[in-house]
Amino acid sequence: MVKKKAPSKKEKSLLEAALKDLEAELKQLRTSRRKLEKSMTGVSKRLTLVQSEEIKLRNDISKLMKREARMETRKVSIKDKMAKVSKKIEKIKSIGRELKDV
Repeated sequence: MVKKKAPSKKEKSLLEAALKDLEAELKQLRTSRRKLEKSMTGVSKRLTLVQSEEIKLRNDISKLMKREARMETRKVSIKDKMAKVSKKIEKIKSIGRELKDV
């Protein structure tokens, strides 16, 4: 059986210094993690807001597209009516010319 001998003062001092350095690094890592988590929370909230805005804008675009389609239908209808009125006006002018000739 091998006996372990107690660490010397120098070894103990080196181990304590290493442990102290590790504790300081661990504390720094925890601080960094908290900052990142806080940042992620902010980014997550902003992302949620952006997604909500995107949905709203998509709905607005959809409404505008439907409105555009209705307006296009009305435009075609009005053009058809204008064509009919133009034909009637031409017919009336033609009748008027015929009556002048009589």
